Amino acid sequence: MSSLTIPSSLDSATPAEVVRWAADQFGAEGLVVTASFEDAVLVHVAATAVPGIEITLLDTQYLFAETRWLVDELTKRLDLNLRVIHPQPDVVPDNLWQTDIEGCCHIRKVEPLQRALQGKQAWITGIRRADGPTRANAPIAAFVAGW
Repeated sequence: MSSLTIPSSLDSATPAEVVRWAADQFGAEGLVVTASFEDAVLVHVAATAVPGIEITLLDTQYLFAETRWLVDELTKRLDLNLRVIHPQPDVVPDNLWQTDIEGCCHIRKVEPLQRALQGKQAWITGIRRADGPTRANAPIAAFVAGW
């Protein structure tokens, strides 16, 4: 992986071209797209650019009924290869998010995401540069140490 170079041309590539580049580099088995389905743009781009690409949803146990409906609709419309990752079986719906945000996120997002990424070489996720100063200069693609 260290010999892989991220081409500077990705900076001006379309989102579909970036997804296809990642799929070409890492193959279907080595790549995963995670999406919250807050909006469907990333899911649509990935599924149409690389049909059959794995789309993963982390079910935090707090998903709105409308989110579940949208997931079902898009799975049918786009023939998604959808994988839903749930918290561990001992995690039950509760109000932990009100008293321990970090603990709640760990058991419902961090740990399930770690499981979703096991065996994968690359991960596509939606980070919007407009979402804040820490994301303003986010690269199109990056290597993450220790992953």
